[in-house]
Amino acid sequence: MSELERKFLATARNLERVWDDEALDQVAAGARARAKRRSRTRRLGLGAAAAVVVAVIAGVALRTPVVPAATEASVYIDLGVPSDPRFNVLEASPDALVLELVEPKATFRVQRQEGRTVRVKAGPAIVEVIGTTFTVELVGQDTVVAVDEGRVKVSVAGVSKVLTPGERQRFSPPPVATPEPPASEPVPDEPQAPPVGVAAPASPPAPARPQENWRALARRGEFARAYPVLSAVGPSDEPTELLLAADVARLSGHPRAAVPWLRRVAMHFTRDARAALAAFTLGRVLLDDLGDPRGAARAFAQVRVLEPKGPLAADALAREAEALHRLGETAAARERALEYLERYPDGRKAAAVRGWGGL
Repeated sequence: MSELERKFLATARNLERVWDDEALDQVAAGARARAKRRSRTRRLGLGAAAAVVVAVIAGVALRTPVVPAATEASVYIDLGVPSDPRFNVLEASPDALVLELVEPKATFRVQRQEGRTVRVKAGPAIVEVIGTTFTVELVGQDTVVAVDEGRVKVSVAGVSKVLTPGERQRFSPPPVATPEPPASEPVPDEPQAPPVGVAAPASPPAPARPQENWRALARRGEFARAYPVLSAVGPSDEPTELLLAADVARLSGHPRAAVPWLRRVAMHFTRDARAALAAFTLGRVLLDDLGDPRGAARAFAQVRVLEPKGPLAADALAREAEALHRLGETAAARERALEYLERYPDGRKAAAVRGWGGL
């Protein structure tokens, strides 16, 4: 045997493996492990592919604009007078629209009003629109207001709060004082018969029926019933009652009666946060309802004295220009108009102010 053949046989013996049971078990275990790895790899691959498909679908969904469906409870309000069984119209004029909610819940979507104030009365609350979209819900004696867009001002018994987008608050009527029960009185003695020839005394008159509470009537929105009761007793001398009394007078068709109560708050409670609102409302009543532009101009000027940078300052300046224009005081109206356009060049009353100022 040649040297080359011997080397080849030696190498072959070193490479030869005995295939006993242990070796076969090792080979089988290795095969099972490789199969498991391949199965895991395939599952991961399928999972990754599925994730890619989901991502693609999600990407398409994100790129596709979602248009919210119109809510059946939505009330759309434009510059006209809406007619809807879900509310009553308490007041409708070019400057004010007052609605009373009849259904327990409604979402209001208010279009641009060009200077007209929109209010929704719901239970004890009066919601004044500053923005566009909000929901009002009656829950028992309370009112729940939720704002989606813009702002609203909610007033309960003359106390106001402004809500902004995302805010939701529950408003309750103020508690009504319960009168204390009368102290027990001794039982009177049995009346004795009068002497012969003496006339019996007249029977005392029957006690009068308790008078209705004008505050409770006003909180329920029954202004027409509340006004005669209010006229008989009058409000107490504090801003909350004075403003509530003014609302009763205005919303029951007696704007002149509201003037002294509004003037009292504006002139004598100047440190109260509601004094500017009282002055602005006074100006509106004098100008729109009573035809007194001179008094209205003074009231609107008072708003800016009370709150020079407050939320009513811009509208007060515009309406002062309007009042002066109605008076025929063109120079003063022009001065106020120029001031408005300088302070609020993009103000919502800019076009009207130019007309009142002759610009």
